[in-house]
Amino acid sequence: MKSNRRSAFLIAALTALCFSSVALATTATPSLPSPTPTPQALPACIGDCDASRQVTVDEIVALVAVALDRAAIDQCGAGDANRDGKISIDEIIRAVDNAIGGCSDVVPRSLCGNGIVDAGEDCDDAGLCVGGSNAGETCTRDAQCFGPGMCDGGNNIGRSCDGDADCTGSHCVHCRPVGGDGCAANCTSEIDIRATLVAGRVGGPEVTGSGFVVNSDVLTIPLPIERLQSFRVGRPGLDGTVPFVVVAASVGEARVRISEHCACVRAVDFKTCGGTAFGRDGRPATSCTEGFSGREVCPADQPCSHVFGPGNSANGIFSCNAAGLPNVDVAITQDAGGGTGIPSPAQITLSGRGASGSALFLSSTAIEFDLRFGCYPDFCAVAAPINGGLPIVAIETTARASAKISNTNGEFSNELVDSLTGEPGTVADCAVLLSSNPTLSGFRTVAATPSIDLGWSLGSAVITSKSEVQ
Repeated sequence: MKSNRRSAFLIAALTALCFSSVALATTATPSLPSPTPTPQALPACIGDCDASRQVTVDEIVALVAVALDRAAIDQCGAGDANRDGKISIDEIIRAVDNAIGGCSDVVPRSLCGNGIVDAGEDCDDAGLCVGGSNAGETCTRDAQCFGPGMCDGGNNIGRSCDGDADCTGSHCVHCRPVGGDGCAANCTSEIDIRATLVAGRVGGPEVTGSGFVVNSDVLTIPLPIERLQSFRVGRPGLDGTVPFVVVAASVGEARVRISEHCACVRAVDFKTCGGTAFGRDGRPATSCTEGFSGREVCPADQPCSHVFGPGNSANGIFSCNAAGLPNVDVAITQDAGGGTGIPSPAQITLSGRGASGSALFLSSTAIEFDLRFGCYPDFCAVAAPINGGLPIVAIETTARASAKISNTNGEFSNELVDSLTGEPGTVADCAVLLSSNPTLSGFRTVAATPSIDLGWSLGSAVITSKSEVQ
C-alpha cells in the first residue's frame, strides 16, 4: 500500500513538472510560496520546504526540479539531507515518505552544522571546511567547501580524501561541525568534566599509571606524567554516541626529569595545511602549528587550519548505546625504508568491538627535550618559549593498541615493536557520564604511535601512552 501511494506521489510530481516545463525554463522555479527575506529554519522533516510540518506535491515538484537542475537548491534546502548542495533520488523518496506518513520530530544528523537550531538540537554554530582550498572557513554544507575533504573514521581516519571511496568504512566529509565552543559536534550543549590523571611512576623501562614511553633505535625513555585536563562533552545523539573534545589550554604541562636533563609533554592545538591529520597516502599532514618543530608555510590551496577545531588538542566519541563501539582495537605498522631511507606510509588497522562506554579519538602531543645539564625551572613553564617539540597525532582507544616499525636505522633487518595489547584501556561508565554529576573516574585510554624521525638523534621510535583518570 505504501509503495502504491509513493508511486502515486511521484507520478503526480513528475506530471506537474512536465506541465510546468515551459515556466521552469524561464523562471527556474516551481510555484512555491515566496521565501521571506530573513533566514528560515530548516525543518526536521526532509522535503518540508516551508516548515509547515507537511510535505506537499508542490514541494516534491520543487525537489524534482532541483534534481534536474531546473531550480536552485535554496528553493528547498530542507530536501538536501546530506548537505551536498544537490537533491538525489533517495532524498526525493524520503520526502515522499514524509508526505505519506507525516513529519516526525526526529532530526536527521545531517542537519547539524547548517547554522540553524533545528528541532532536537540545543545549538548549531555551523561547521568548518576541511581539506581543501578554503579549509577553516565557516560552512553550512559540503558544497561550500572546495577541493578534498577528510575521512571521518575507519582505517583511513583523518586522511585527506576526494570521496567516500577513499574512506574505507567511513565517509569523506568536507564541511564538519566541531566542538569546544559550548556546542558539540552533534549540535548538543557541552559541559566540562575535569579529570585528574593517576600519577605516573617509572618501573624499569615502563610507566605505571599515566605517561609516555619513547622506544627508539637508540634507547628507551619512560616519561611519567601527573596533570589535570578537561573533557568538554556533549549529549548523546540519536545513535547513542557522545562527542567530546579536549581543550588544549585545559591540559597542564608535564615536566619530567630524565637523569641530568628534562622533558616536557604538552597537549597541542594542532594545525596542518588543509586541516587534516594525515595526507591522502597516510603520511602525517604538513604541520603549520606556531611555535613547534616541523612548521612549514602552507600553499594557497591548503591553508593552515585546526585539525580538531580551534583550541582543541583532541576530538572523538564515547559510545553510550547497547551495541558499543566498533573498530576500537588499533594496530599501526610502518616500514622505515631500511637502506633506501624512504619510509612508507603508516598502515592503520582498526578492528574489534568495544562495550558501552568505549571511546576512540585522535589527539596531538608534543614531547620536548631540554639538553642542558640540570632541570631548569623555566623549562616547560606556561610562559616559556616552546623549543623544538614535534606534534605527533595518536589514535587513543579504550581497547588495545600496538605499533611496529620495520627496517629501521638504515637497515632492512631492524624492527621496533611496542604493544599495549596486554594492557587495554578501560571504558567510561555511561550512567555516571550522563548523570547530573558526571565524572570519568577509572576511564583509561592507551595509544601506540610510530614516528620515523623524532629528532634529538633518537631516530625512529614507537611512542606509547597511557592516560588514566583517578
